[in-house]
This record gives sequence, C-alpha cells and structure tokens, in this order.
Amino acid sequence: MSKRSANVSPQGRALVEQALHRHRAGNLGEAKALYRRAISLDKRNPQAHQFLGALMAAEGDLKAGTAMVAKALKWAPKNPMILYNLGALYREGHELLKAERCFREAASVKPDYVQAHFGLAAVLQQRGNFKEAEAAIRKVIEIAGSDPAAMTALANLVGCQGRLGEAVTIYCEAYERYPEEESIRLGLIDTLRGWQPTRFSASLRHTFLRLLDTPGIQDQGVAHVVVALLKLDPRLSGFRALANLDSDTDFTDPSRLDDLENDFQDPLLLAAMTRLLLADRTVELALTAARRLLLIDCLRCEGRRLETYRGFIFTLAHYTFYTEYIFSESAEEERLLKGLYDRLLQRGEVCSDPGWQMQLALFASYRPLSNDENFRDLLTESEEPIAPEMRALIEEQIYEPQREAVIWRDVESLTPVEDAVSQAVQNQYEENPYPRWTHIQLLDAQPTAQLLVVELPHLSADRLERLENPSILVAGCGTGRQAIYAAATHANSKVLAIDLSRHALAYGIKMASDMGVENIDFKQADILELGSYPERFDIIEAGGVIHHLRDPAAGLKVLASLLKPHGLVKLGLYSELARRDIVRTKALIAEEGFRSDREGIRACRQVMFSRPSEPSFRKIIEKSPDFYSLSNCRDLLF
Repeated sequence: MSKRSANVSPQGRALVEQALHRHRAGNLGEAKALYRRAISLDKRNPQAHQFLGALMAAEGDLKAGTAMVAKALKWAPKNPMILYNLGALYREGHELLKAERCFREAASVKPDYVQAHFGLAAVLQQRGNFKEAEAAIRKVIEIAGSDPAAMTALANLVGCQGRLGEAVTIYCEAYERYPEEESIRLGLIDTLRGWQPTRFSASLRHTFLRLLDTPGIQDQGVAHVVVALLKLDPRLSGFRALANLDSDTDFTDPSRLDDLENDFQDPLLLAAMTRLLLADRTVELALTAARRLLLIDCLRCEGRRLETYRGFIFTLAHYTFYTEYIFSESAEEERLLKGLYDRLLQRGEVCSDPGWQMQLALFASYRPLSNDENFRDLLTESEEPIAPEMRALIEEQIYEPQREAVIWRDVESLTPVEDAVSQAVQNQYEENPYPRWTHIQLLDAQPTAQLLVVELPHLSADRLERLENPSILVAGCGTGRQAIYAAATHANSKVLAIDLSRHALAYGIKMASDMGVENIDFKQADILELGSYPERFDIIEAGGVIHHLRDPAAGLKVLASLLKPHGLVKLGLYSELARRDIVRTKALIAEEGFRSDREGIRACRQVMFSRPSEPSFRKIIEKSPDFYSLSNCRDLLF
C-alpha cells in the first residue's frame, strides 16, 4: 500500500469482508452500511471506498460512485484494481481521457493485467484511436491467449482500419475455434457484408459451409461472398462453363454433364442453393443450362445420369420454387416437360422407385406441384414409402401452400380497400407477395430504449423510459419479415402488422407461428382508411410503402395521427438518385410492352441478360438481389 495510505485496522478489514459477503449475496443495504462503518473507522480505507463507490454507481448514482472510488485511489494510488475500476466508471460517464489515463496506469503497474489492456483498447476505440487500440488487444492475446472476446475485438478493430480481408481472416479463425459464440458469428456476417473476395480461399469456403449449416441463417447481405467463392473456386470451372451455352445446338448432347459429377455434388453450391438467393447472372445461367440438360437426358437418354445428380436435382427443385420459376425456358423444354408429365402420371399412383421420384423432382424444378391437382391428389393420398428429400419436397410445394391457403381465408380485415390505386397495389401483391424469404436469424429481445439509443442518441431519457412496453405498428408489412423481426427484437412489445395483400399476410402469419413469435397480429388494412382506428402506437415503421399510395402525404398524415404524443415514426423512402437505373429500365419495359406476368418478366430479364454492356442493366443485374426472384423482380421493375 502507498505511504500516503494509513494502515487499515483488523476490525476495518473484517468489516469490509462482511460487507463484501453481503454485497455478493445481494443484500446491498446491509453492505452499504458496513462499508460506511469501515470508512468511519478508517477514513483512509481504500477497499471500503472502492467497493462502496462501485455499489453506488451500480445503484444509479454514477457521479457519487466515481467520486468515492477516486478517494480510494487517493489512499492507494498504485493499486491496479482501483485504477481499473475508476477507469471503467470514467468510461461509463463518458470521461474518456480520464478513463484512458487510469487504464494506462493500471497496465503499467501490473503489465499482465488483462482487464486493464482490454479497458484501454475499448476507450481508445471510442476515441477513434484504432491503431493503439489494436496494439492493446494484441497485448491481451499475448498475455491470455485468443479467447472469443479478444478475437472479436481484434477483428473489429482491424476492420475499423479498413483491413476487411484481414478482419475476415481473424473472424474465420475465431469462428472455427468458437462456433457457438454468437458475437463472433454476427461480427463475421457484418464484416462480410462490406467485403468482396478477389481470390479463392479454402478456409473461407469451409467457414461458410459451417455458417450455412447454422439454423436461421439466411443473410442475403453475405450471399455475394458465397457467389464469389463459387465463381473463383477452380473445382467448379465446369459448372461455370455451362453459363456459356446459349444455342439449341449446345444442348443436343447431355453428355456435357458427364464430367460435372463433382461440381453438382459440391457442398457449398448445394448449401447456398438451399439457404440463399444467388444473385448472379453466371450462376443463374449455369443452373438454367444444367436443368435443361437433365431434362433432355431424362427424356432422350432414359435418365441415365439422374441418379448421379440426385442431390442436385432435389436442391434445384427447392431453389426454383423459391425463386418462383424465374429461369427462362426454351420451346424444346416445354415440349419435353409435357412428355415428362405424361410419363409421371402413367402409373396413376406414387411410385416408391427412386428414379420415379427423381423425375418428379426434376418436373418440380420447372412447375410447382401445388398447381396441378393430379399431383396434389396423388402425393397427399399415397401411402407408398418415399425418400426424406421427396417428403421435404412435398411438404414445401404442396402442404405449405395448402396451409397458407387456409390461413388466407381467415385473415381479418381492419378496413375496406376501396381506393383505386390501393386496389391495383393489392392485386399486384396478391399475385406476387413481397418480399420472398424463408429464414431469418432472430436475436435475443432487448429493451426498446437500448435498441433506439444506438440509432437516435439524442433522445431524452424520459422519452426512452416511456418505451418500456412499446406498441408498434408496421404499416405495409408485406410477407412479415420486418414485422416479425421487430416483434422478436423489442422486449415486451406488441406489434400490429398491416398490409393490403392477404396472401402476403398469410405468409407472415405462418412464419410467425413457425418461429414462435406470439406478440404480433397481422391484419389487412389500407393506410388511407386507418384515420378512425382507435389504437395509438409508440413506434410506427413504414419502409418502402408510402410511395405506393395515391396520396403519400395523406397517408403520412394518417400514420402521424396514430402516434402517441411521445411516439416515433421510422420511414423508408426511395431515392430518385439511387433508382435512376431502375427508372430507365422501367421506361424500356413500358416501351417494349413486357407484361408483368411470369412470361413477361422472364422475357424482360432475357433481354437484360443479353445486353450486359448496357450500364443500367448491368447495375441491376450485378447489384440487385431482387432481380433474381419473380415477386421481387416484379416489385423492382414493374
């Protein structure tokens, strides 16, 4: 202890020990009284001051608690724990320079004090000094090894300095070591969103295989990295070459598939097709060509190759169903498909033969089984044994659409939909519900004040306190992804999600039920008709919705009238500047007369694919994931 400190009596030490025991047991009142008795006995008792100050700060009196710990430091100026604790309180009170000095001194007094280096790194990062913060975290790793917190902090700091490739490498190493650590997984995903690989990495490929195997992962923000790996992997050159087949003569011989067995059994390709939308021209054209060659093999070569590509065929059926059969089809494919249909129905019953089931899966990669009553009856009434992948296909393409149809009939309406513009919008999204999604990763619920303070740090504490049990309106919720995320993320919330489209709402209801999100109601309503609705909301979210209304200003006025006095509105509006390429493409669509049905959308996309040098087309093809599924493409361009 420093010469400036007085000796602490045995009775004073005993009082501190008793206080600590009660402090740890949660008896804070008794602990506080004992700390004060120890201080009255020995006014220079640093431990009593330190622990009392920490207790006061934890109870909400940060200023008094900080002053009390500062007194402790006065009596023990070289005590590393007191220095660290005072630094932590200064940091909590946003006195970053004082916090930095305390952490530096603690690390100087005790060079192997991991928490002091960690605290120093944190405060340096807050002050924008990323280089020194990185050095502090590397010191932590040098002392204590690469634990999850240290590796996450290091990757984050490296990324903050623009070295995204290095940050990805660190995150991948951390994820391989600690795959259950959510902070590492989320940090990796967040970093990948802003990074584009330029060369193939086997370790990154391995990481993605594990990542895509995680339940709930469907983050389209990282799909571009998977696409890049598929396009850079030297083992998939044969798969990519299929994208260059464009004339009928290129498809006369399905033996082109003979050397591609490994390509179509590639685990990353199959996992990505199962979990993500692969928004890339080369990948789509290669998958389209592969489907056509398999159909030709099935009808002209007795399907000799189908067994080899079994896993790929079932995965392709899932993927084309997910993208709503947006792939182009040739006239020859339509003729062959009719022959395959007739062959499948010849038996008049489900066949347990794996070959028959693969042929059905191939058919399902062209047409949804739910659209044909022959297949619906055949597959739902059969008691024949079928393979697990066939059962999953039936579940996805028959039972799930049937379930949505039942839900659709029971969707409750809050308002009529009488406005002509609203009716036109409703018709579009009844035909093509938006957005198309199947997975979402839900994080643990947090207090709304904690979520908002990051986005809106200027909000007063009083205003944030009123959001303890928030009522939230998601206006124009579509298929429910945003609304379900809000309901799951905001603790103690109650969410009302409204939309014009009953089909979109039915999908949202189904997904909320499947994901166990119960604090949400889906109702059909027109924003323009909600003026007389009696309920008021703490938060209203309307992303990409207001522009669809006949009178956007009137719609915004209605939403504002539904707010509580302290309420917040979160609007997502389109940027004319950012959408210039879309506006130009819309003009071409109108000029060429492309219809907004499946055939019209396919024809429009083929024109765009055939003219990749057109700047507006290229930007949409390369930058817009919505271009790669039917409903999303219609929302984007039609």
